[in-house]
Amino acid sequence: MSYMSRVSDDLLAKEEEYHRLNEEIEQRTRQLAAEVANMSYEEELSLRKSLENSQPSLAATNLLEGLNLNRSPSPLDLNIADTQSKPSKKSPVPDVLPPEAAELAPESQVRLLKAKTRVLEEEVERLSKELTQQKQDLARTRQELKSEKEEKIAIQKTCQTFQGQMEKYLTLIEEKKKKVPTATLR
Repeated sequence: MSYMSRVSDDLLAKEEEYHRLNEEIEQRTRQLAAEVANMSYEEELSLRKSLENSQPSLAATNLLEGLNLNRSPSPLDLNIADTQSKPSKKSPVPDVLPPEAAELAPESQVRLLKAKTRVLEEEVERLSKELTQQKQDLARTRQELKSEKEEKIAIQKTCQTFQGQMEKYLTLIEEKKKKVPTATLR
């Protein structure tokens, strides 16, 4: 197996590893989003219960009207199709929030976006480190390739020198055979 095919195989293996890691990150993002959605739903329920037990003021009534407690606390599915959904009038940032999150209170939307941002920042940091590592690996591999080429050239020169010496000695042997009488060879 040649050096270049080994490098190509290594790169393919790394690419497959990156795809696997990307899937893990997407799964982690979905889990975090589901946790945020469930936490915000529970907070809204507890807020509503506490407001129902106390004397409702005008602000509390407005807050209760803004909460959508008829929805189920299903996990948010943050796949690419959801993040590229059509803009909604309820959401301040429609191209980032999935449709399920548009019904959350603004504070819950902010928490969801912060969680998503944190996950993305971690991913960017991890990918940045991987890129730096890959650049270092590439530089090291290039240096190894350069030194191997230099070694190959040196070996070729040595072989040519030996080949020249061998031809020279063969010529000398042939001349000696011609000069020596045939009787002494027997």
